[in-house]
Amino acid sequence: MCTSRIIEAKYIDYCTEFLNLKVIPVGPPVQDLITNDADNKELIDWLGTKDENSTVYVSFGSEYFLSKEDMEEVAFALELSNVNFIWITRFPKGEERNLEDALPKGFLERIGERGRVLDKFTPQPRILNHPSTGGFISHCGWNSVMESIDFGVPIIAMPMHLEQPMNARLIVELGVAVEIVRDDNGKIHREEIAEILKGVVTGETGRKLRAKVIEISNNLKSIRDEEMDAAAEELIQLCRNTYGHISPFLNVAKKLADRGFLIYLCSTPINLKSTIEKIPEKYADSIHLIELHLPELPELPPHYHTTNGLPLHLNHTLHKALEMSKPNFAKILQNLKPDLVIYDMLQQWAEHVASEQNIPAVKLITFGAAVFSYLFYLVKKPEAVFPFPAINLSKNEQEKMYANDFEDRLVDGNIQIMLISTSRTIEAKYIDHCTELINWKVVPVGPPVQDPITNNADDKELMQWLGTKDVNSTVFVSFGSEYFLSKEDMEEVAFGLELSNVNFIWVARFPKGEDQNLEDALPKGFLERIGERGRVLDKFAPQPRILNHLSTGGFISHCGWNSVMESVDFGVPIIAMPMQYDQPSNARLIVELGVAVEIVRDDDGKIHRGEIAETLKDVIIGKKGKILRGKVRDLSKKLKSIRGEEMDAAAEVLIQLCKKSNGVLMFPWLAYGHISPFLNIAKQLADRGFLIYLCSTRINLESIIKKIPEKYADSIHLIELQLPELPELPPHYHTTNGLPPHLNPTLHKALKMSKPNFSRILQNLKPDLLIYDVLQPWAEHVANEQNIPAGKLLTSCAAVFSYFFSFRKNPGVEFPFPAIHLPEVEKVKIREILAKEPEEGGRLDEGNKQMMLMCTSRTIEAKYIDYCTELCNWKVVPVGPPFQDLITNDADNKELIDWLGTKHENSTVFVSFGSEYFLSKEDMEEVAFALELSNVNFIWVARFPKGEERNLEDALPKGFLERIGERGRVLDKFAPQPRILNHPSTGGFISHCGWNSAMESIDFGVPIIAMPIHNDQPINAKLMVELGVAVEIVRDDDGKIHRGEIAETLKSVVTGETGEILRAKVREISKNLKSIRDEEMDAVAEELIQLCRNSNKSK
Repeated sequence: MCTSRIIEAKYIDYCTEFLNLKVIPVGPPVQDLITNDADNKELIDWLGTKDENSTVYVSFGSEYFLSKEDMEEVAFALELSNVNFIWITRFPKGEERNLEDALPKGFLERIGERGRVLDKFTPQPRILNHPSTGGFISHCGWNSVMESIDFGVPIIAMPMHLEQPMNARLIVELGVAVEIVRDDNGKIHREEIAEILKGVVTGETGRKLRAKVIEISNNLKSIRDEEMDAAAEELIQLCRNTYGHISPFLNVAKKLADRGFLIYLCSTPINLKSTIEKIPEKYADSIHLIELHLPELPELPPHYHTTNGLPLHLNHTLHKALEMSKPNFAKILQNLKPDLVIYDMLQQWAEHVASEQNIPAVKLITFGAAVFSYLFYLVKKPEAVFPFPAINLSKNEQEKMYANDFEDRLVDGNIQIMLISTSRTIEAKYIDHCTELINWKVVPVGPPVQDPITNNADDKELMQWLGTKDVNSTVFVSFGSEYFLSKEDMEEVAFGLELSNVNFIWVARFPKGEDQNLEDALPKGFLERIGERGRVLDKFAPQPRILNHLSTGGFISHCGWNSVMESVDFGVPIIAMPMQYDQPSNARLIVELGVAVEIVRDDDGKIHRGEIAETLKDVIIGKKGKILRGKVRDLSKKLKSIRGEEMDAAAEVLIQLCKKSNGVLMFPWLAYGHISPFLNIAKQLADRGFLIYLCSTRINLESIIKKIPEKYADSIHLIELQLPELPELPPHYHTTNGLPPHLNPTLHKALKMSKPNFSRILQNLKPDLLIYDVLQPWAEHVANEQNIPAGKLLTSCAAVFSYFFSFRKNPGVEFPFPAIHLPEVEKVKIREILAKEPEEGGRLDEGNKQMMLMCTSRTIEAKYIDYCTELCNWKVVPVGPPFQDLITNDADNKELIDWLGTKHENSTVFVSFGSEYFLSKEDMEEVAFALELSNVNFIWVARFPKGEERNLEDALPKGFLERIGERGRVLDKFAPQPRILNHPSTGGFISHCGWNSAMESIDFGVPIIAMPIHNDQPINAKLMVELGVAVEIVRDDDGKIHRGEIAETLKSVVTGETGEILRAKVREISKNLKSIRDEEMDAVAEELIQLCRNSNKSK
């Protein structure tokens, strides 16, 4: 039901009580706000000249038309009120009238610039959302009412029939509307309307209404997602052929698609033609439009397969035709095999068709709970008094509801659940009343919120000719290799090119066996007349080279898919002239994308030279071409950045289908540098429909929970792992954050001793998959005991893994990549690590031999990833480098960020060595003096091990803080690293080169001054230098750092040419990484889905 418990709880409950149905409110309908409609620019500009809340919007929907008398009363009322207005006056199809004739004589002249009267579509959401709009005279169709509330605009109610009077009483009850009083004969009067208008737009009434409607709007928005989260399975939606019904269905479809559902939206072709324009590109793979063909009836041609503009006398015929389409709908269900059908209440027969195929079906009510419960009274309890006096209809109004049409539709159905497009924010009592009436579960879904090109000598002359033409001045004309123009069409194209006066290359081909001489096939004298302005070829032409040429400004194409995609790839607008098969569909698609215009054919399917010529001129030399060119180049750029994703689309559908079964337990090592990438991946997998359990110790979970946005409340669950009690390791040490180094082996030991607790967690959760940290190979053995598949995740990079693996397995053999060349002092440290922890090397090749996830990308580590695969013979799946969410509302750091905002662009260096690495006293002094000598601005995070905290002034050189003054900030606490790195004043990052920090710096486009300490950091540093995004501080033979070296490096990065080169490179790599972020994660999800499937088969 298209309502909400916020506004209709009692009516929803009453519905449930009397119907004995489960009533499900799906939220009231609301439109998306589209702001780029150039056709309405003048109207919106005019509205922008008016004072705030000074203008009333007047509209009675797309299906209701004022009588001549009512039109006069409204017109005179607008004139008398002296308020600004926009009035949409519409007429039934076949009864269109001239506006001036329909309005009182002289009306338009008298109102002048105070108003606009239109007889065409207007952008209702934009008007309602505009600050100048202070009221809405409305017929109170449910969609219009909910849109007005959504945008915080008071309503002046002028209901006509059906459910509108009840909607009007409901919104008056809510305190967001006043109703225009009709006389005993149902007539409206100009004076009454004028007085109400003035009261709402300029009086105290308006102020009260406005405050209330804004309050309800905020409440509805706050629970919009919550209500929609109650909605259920993958579905097919069968909409009634009314825009007022299709719109909320489409909005519900978008919401469900956002939650991982695959949607099929089914309606007639004429409705789908307008619907497709309202589906954003992002839903291309998740919302599919399915045509339902109605039987041919002489009195109901296809353009009447919709209620939009349908003459009233044909309404019953349309209902009859729709019900006669049952066999076609049954075939659709047989082909698609959906898991669920959501159907409009007015199409109860759809539920019976679905039942015959054992497909569950639930109804969606596209109006409010108040209306539904009132209808129930009229049908089932005609003598009873409706218990909510605010919804009080006259006899005349009740008759106009045509309640008997609903008699068999209110409570029919096998599944006692009803969705409703509303919200408890506005209809709590009505929703509750629906539930009470029908005894069904009423679920509010919330208000709906609306390639390289090679030279070919044969083409040299053609390309040279093209090179003589101005940029974007030439059109390429080709209809593919399998489609041939008729003689008539060939003549029209030829004359169209001649009349247009634009340059062109035309590939004119003929069927085999029908080869003709070009001159004979073309109009007489054509080649002589066009001269050097064009080239006509009857052979192969280098289409990619032509399309890629700067002179090419358009492509007349048959819209074969390959040609369409090539044109988009090379950024060339298309002039669509489709012929058959998929071509018309392709043409419509690219017109929808904004990269094409289609040549209009006449009723007989003929093309005409004049139309072609005008279209050509528009695209090549007109404003239209500039718009198309901007759009197609933008689209080209986007397509190139995600080129690999197209093939992942099919897998994505499967991922969404498996949403509820893909439970993944993620088990990172107890270090923040490991937990952070695990959490990052958890969010991305949750976005792809996985249910995530993230397992760690309590002290870690307490900090993790703050980093999980509200939207993941149902998809990421934190699971506490209790470690055994050890005297030397109290609970606050159950993390590496601030852990004294000598306790690190003890923490490893405690974690391994927690196997029984971890085993119990697996038994209770029964996940489909375990993803564990490479440092915890024992976790896989525990999972194997319970037949749960497991995969390891490496939180460092491929260069580090391959270096360590090679170092251990092939001692004495030189690492094959000279960029990763460690000095002897670093190699000694690696030997010491492996000697102290002999199992460390074993961890590298333990466990699942088929696959290892790795926190990196082929964009930066392709050769190292391939080398890993060669070394260990595993499938290495890069999940993309770790990146942090940017949190901007941390009040605790306001002073620091404000201080940073006083510094020049790229003038400040950020200094941090992570949460687990601490400088020695000597190194701390060298860094401090270097910062002082460099004379650059800085933020330095200086941290100490737990239990060894020191006073900052004592730890720093004497007088340091006084000498640096306002040039720097030194902190001994958490700092918002992502915000600092993302700030325009930050020009460099002195980092220990932990993998997470290095990747964050790249993500935010900040060059790195590498000062690695141990473990993987020296290798990360070498990799960053190889990539051209870092310089490394040189240490002496004893591994010591020196202030002079640091200071010079700092100055060269922050103020020198080195910094400019590094900055350009790091921003380039950042852009590349972001462009393929989704592509890499989609590949990971596909791998994990396969493992989950295998898990489910074995259970």
